[in-house]
Amino acid sequence: VKCALLPKEVDDSAIASLLGQLHLKGKKDWRPYEQASFLHRRHYKDNISVPELAKEIPLKARGIKHRIAVIDYMIKQGDNKIERWSHYDELLKNRKIQEAFKDHAGFEAAVIKKIKSGNIKAVEVRDKLKVVCRTKSEKPIKQFIDGSSIDDAVKTAKSLGGDHTSLHKIKRFRLWIVEGDTKRDIKNAPEKIRQEVGWELRKIKTQISNLLKIVE
Repeated sequence: VKCALLPKEVDDSAIASLLGQLHLKGKKDWRPYEQASFLHRRHYKDNISVPELAKEIPLKARGIKHRIAVIDYMIKQGDNKIERWSHYDELLKNRKIQEAFKDHAGFEAAVIKKIKSGNIKAVEVRDKLKVVCRTKSEKPIKQFIDGSSIDDAVKTAKSLGGDHTSLHKIKRFRLWIVEGDTKRDIKNAPEKIRQEVGWELRKIKTQISNLLKIVE
């Protein structure tokens, strides 16, 4: 096996940094769980801050922070196993799921129980659980907490509009236009841009009137 012999002055921290550069974004990438575990050790064991880690390895601070948080969460749940990395990764990625955990007592525990028992796949966390959490009704979430399968909860959520594409696009647009940053960005834009924005908004207003006739 070919190797490079490092000078004896190179300390463990520098070696760990080199390993990270080779295996986090190199020819021999570690799997996501292995990457996250490495970052977790560097952060807590070697006391390297997230900004410092971002300087020594080719990953953005936000991605590093997320990976460390996932390992933290897995340890907290007593389920730090490589085969379940994707489940917990998806849980922490999705804002709707996290909000549902905060708003519904017992929901997080029910999800974790199904993950540990193998009764829910990572792809179902990504594609189905978020549908259950999208609807404003508590019914599908309560159904899941009470022991129903993810498929049954999704079926209930869909009947309540939990996966309707147009509805969610309209909601996202509404939330975007009321943000302070959106208003400031338009207000501070050059006059020509504001004129174009005005033209677009008038067209949107016309289409909204047409859509309201359909729903009413």
